[in-house]
Amino acid sequence: SKLKQTLRNNRLPSVTFYDSVKHNKTPLPHVIIAVEREKIIKALKLWADGEEVSLENHPLKAKTMLELEAQLESFALYAKAVGNREIASSYNDTLAQIQRLIVDHGDQIEKYKYKIDEDSAYQTIISFCDNLKVEAQAIEKNSRR
Repeated sequence: SKLKQTLRNNRLPSVTFYDSVKHNKTPLPHVIIAVEREKIIKALKLWADGEEVSLENHPLKAKTMLELEAQLESFALYAKAVGNREIASSYNDTLAQIQRLIVDHGDQIEKYKYKIDEDSAYQTIISFCDNLKVEAQAIEKNSRR
């Protein structure tokens, strides 16, 4: 996949942040947020109706944190397995930040865990991450030989 090729080639996507004095391009770990269509429509409706408080405790917030954690962890393992420790470090740094958020929102995540586990978009992300971890372990095992 394109993502695995990026990790193999020791590159991260760049995001350009505009600064009135200078232009900065900052490498940024790439992740995907997967949301079922009907759930994002409901959340967007809350936002459009000005109900940001409802979104603050919405299950999508908890699900997003867990999706990010799974991807950052598996991408870091894969980057390390293919020998790109700098990329792995970048993913691990972002992973640490997400894990701090998860700890801070532990009650909310626990409250919605059953809904999250049943979410097909979440299951797709987790399945992809699990497969990538297996692939990373195989690469590391073969490189030790």
